[in-house]
Amino acid sequence: MRLEGEVAFWLGDTSRAIRLLSTEDLKFTRHELLLGQAYEREQNVVEARAAYKRVVESTDLSIELVWARPIAQARLAAMAGSRSCMSRTVNAGAWAGAFPRP
Repeated sequence: MRLEGEVAFWLGDTSRAIRLLSTEDLKFTRHELLLGQAYEREQNVVEARAAYKRVVESTDLSIELVWARPIAQARLAAMAGSRSCMSRTVNAGAWAGAFPRP
């Protein structure tokens, strides 16, 4: 089911992706992120925020979290109307503001 949910998301079938990803018993960080993005595409801001918050508040120790947390933070900032440097772009910009410069 997880793979089907991811494929549905990337093919643009957001309602199917939401259905498949939200019924998972075991959720991975990337699935929560995709779920948030799918809800955001469907303009369900409340559920999108909840999914992004689960990513940000996760305590998993995984490479997925290292990748997903800055993106979720950027989306939450953009939804809040923040002028964060990360709120402009999700992919490239998320990493630019994720770590302080030396």
